[in-house]
Amino acid sequence: MRAWPLLVAGAVLAGAGHGLASLAAQDDLTRIAPQDQRGEVSAAFYVCIYLGVALPVIGIGVLAVRSTLFVAVATFAAVTGLAALAVAAWHLKRRDDQDAEGGRGGRERIPVTDRPPQSSTSEEGIEMATEKQKRAARQNLEKARAAQSARAHGRKVPRRSEGMRTAEQNDLAASEFAFPEARKEPLTDAAHVRNAVARFDQVEGVSDRDRDQAWKRIKAAARRFDVEVQADDWRELFAGGKARKR
Repeated sequence: MRAWPLLVAGAVLAGAGHGLASLAAQDDLTRIAPQDQRGEVSAAFYVCIYLGVALPVIGIGVLAVRSTLFVAVATFAAVTGLAALAVAAWHLKRRDDQDAEGGRGGRERIPVTDRPPQSSTSEEGIEMATEKQKRAARQNLEKARAAQSARAHGRKVPRRSEGMRTAEQNDLAASEFAFPEARKEPLTDAAHVRNAVARFDQVEGVSDRDRDQAWKRIKAAARRFDVEVQADDWRELFAGGKARKR
């Protein structure tokens, strides 16, 4: 009983770690699971949690019967520590692979020349981009009003959803966006990767550092979805190779 302070400290640390990990995992599952399947996902999650808690205890008991309690506990600690290190190493390698620059051949090419035309100065480029966005917004509004009027008169007009709905974007994790803090430009498939490249010079309210990190995420997503981005640097997407003033 002389080691009871270590026993209490270990129990507190283990309980805190287990609680924080469970809370974070449940929060991630709630965000990414489809709304109509969250009950099933949560049930499966808790089954895995309780199995993960129960099976090691049973294993320690079996090992303690065949050897000693000290050997059983030491073995469990060693296996758990090695597993944690392996998972951490895998996670770091995966993150580095996603952030790494470069690409491989055989992917669909996205020509830089497809971006909206801009003038040679950043100020004129801002005005042209803004006017282009206004025109696109007016056209979309006119199309929506025309479709609504046609439906009101009994015509069957198919509903088309371009891009991703706001509710769907809200369910995405921040790591699935090119700009996580601003939650701009989702990278969930090849179409959204191409859209992120085409709209990169229209994203406002972000710093050059944010753009550097976003470009790495776009390049990683492009590799994942077999989409080749012709530009080597995001500055090539701007007129004169420079970002416009904010």
